[in-house]
Amino acid sequence: MHGSFAVFEALGIEKTFNVSNTVFFPEYLQFLDIDAMKYKIPSFIFAEPRRFKTDKMKRTIKEIKNDYKVTGDNPYNNLFKNEIENKEKSSLEDLFREIKYHFINQHPIGNFEGYPENDKIVYIGGFVVEKNETLLEKISEEKPECVVLLAFGTIHTTRISEIMGKHKNLSVMFQIFEKNPQCQYTVKLDKEFLPEKYDESIIHVTEEDIPQKDILGEYLRIKNFNRLEALYAGVPLICIPIAGDQFYNSSLVENLGIGKYVALLLRKDDGKEFPYLKFIKDFEDAFNKIMKNE
Repeated sequence: MHGSFAVFEALGIEKTFNVSNTVFFPEYLQFLDIDAMKYKIPSFIFAEPRRFKTDKMKRTIKEIKNDYKVTGDNPYNNLFKNEIENKEKSSLEDLFREIKYHFINQHPIGNFEGYPENDKIVYIGGFVVEKNETLLEKISEEKPECVVLLAFGTIHTTRISEIMGKHKNLSVMFQIFEKNPQCQYTVKLDKEFLPEKYDESIIHVTEEDIPQKDILGEYLRIKNFNRLEALYAGVPLICIPIAGDQFYNSSLVENLGIGKYVALLLRKDDGKEFPYLKFIKDFEDAFNKIMKNE
């Protein structure tokens, strides 16, 4: 985002707004004169539920501020020095403060309780119900008692499949599924990472795109990877974050009480990731609780 507003400044564009495909990072609240430390919300980077670390939030807030004042300013300064000499410029922090609106791909009810409000933050994400109510039709008694969807999102599918295949994670997860044969399981992953043996009569694996929204809306019990589409369908989630905004979204899901956050990777203070050795136990506990409506 740094670059865009630097260019706007260089072109003399004064009225600016930001359209984001993700949440408004809590670390950015400081640029709206809001002290994020006063609210029970996690850092975007360190978002593991029940373990919100105030020291980590303080550090990331400081790092973001430094990024806008020092690190991000260097290429910005070079732009003006090399291309637009003799033109006065604002700091990146000032440019951020001058943004008129931040349009966020999020619905206000899908946020942490008590998240601070601000007139500059406009929520444009939402839950759309089709006029023909295709996804709201009564569930047929002929359909399975439950359907479980295991999906690895839309990006980095190969990397995620590989990570899940390590330490026999997928093999043990499939064994857990097989203990609940009353369900049908739809799994999207690269087949090269599949366990050697599994019950193909109840576990259906594909590498193709699957109609996640239809499945989520049609059945009662869903196991999903990290997608917030399940908010629309009102189904329980098990979230296993791997990268990007999955950590924050997964923490949000548990905070809203609509699912469980199960850690596969943990992050050190320096941001480096390492495997969480209790993943299988935590996954089985979360899965059993959802099966029992706990």
